[in-house]
Amino acid sequence: METRASERRLLSRRLHPVVAVLIVAATALAILLGVDYASDSWGGRLDRAVGGWLVAHLGRHPEPVHRLTELGGPVSIVVATLLLVIALVLLGRPRAAVLAAVAPVVAGTVTEWILKPLVDRAGVGQSFPSGHTTGFGAVAFVVVVLAWDLRPRRLPWSIQVAVSLAALGLIAGVSAALVAGGYHYATDTLGGVCVALVSVLTLALGIDAVADRRTTRC
Repeated sequence: METRASERRLLSRRLHPVVAVLIVAATALAILLGVDYASDSWGGRLDRAVGGWLVAHLGRHPEPVHRLTELGGPVSIVVATLLLVIALVLLGRPRAAVLAAVAPVVAGTVTEWILKPLVDRAGVGQSFPSGHTTGFGAVAFVVVVLAWDLRPRRLPWSIQVAVSLAALGLIAGVSAALVAGGYHYATDTLGGVCVALVSVLTLALGIDAVADRRTTRC
C-alpha cells in the first residue's frame, strides 16, 4: 500500500547504511580538523595550497566572489529556509518542512555556540567551522535529501542527480568564494560542510523515527 504524503519518510530504510557511514565519516573529519587547528591562527599545508590557488584564480573576480559569499549570509539563509518550508507545507510534506525549518538552526547553533568557542581558531573572529558554509550547506543538504526521496513515482534518476549536483556545486562555490575572499581557511569551510551534513542527516533520521512512532500508535 502506498504511503500517504504526510507519512512519507525522509530517508528510505535502504539508504540507512549509507547515511550511517556519511554521519560517522563527517563527524570524524570535523573532530580531527577541530583538534588539529584548535587555538591555531595559521593555515595548514592544505589551507595554503587550496587558498593560494583560489585567491590566484578567483581573487581577480571580486564581485562574483562577493555574491557567492552572500548566499551563506543570515538573510539569504532565512529567506531560502522560509521559501522551502512554505513550498513543502503546500506540497503536503510535513516531515520535510520540519527538517527544512530546523536543520539550519541546529547546524548554526552547533557551529556558532559550541564548536567555534571550543576550537577557538583565530581568523576573522573564531573561524572554525565556517558559519556561512554551515548555514548554506544545511539548506542545500535538505534539498539533496528531498531529491533522493525513494517513494513510488519518485523523480527520474537524471533529475535526482541533477538537483543533487546543483546543490553540491553551490556548496562548493560558496566555500571557494569564502576562501578566495579571505574570509576563511579552506579547512574552516570543510568543517562547516561536515557540520551541515551531520546535522541534516541526523535530524532526518530523528524526525522519521518520531513520526513513524506516532503513526504506529495512531
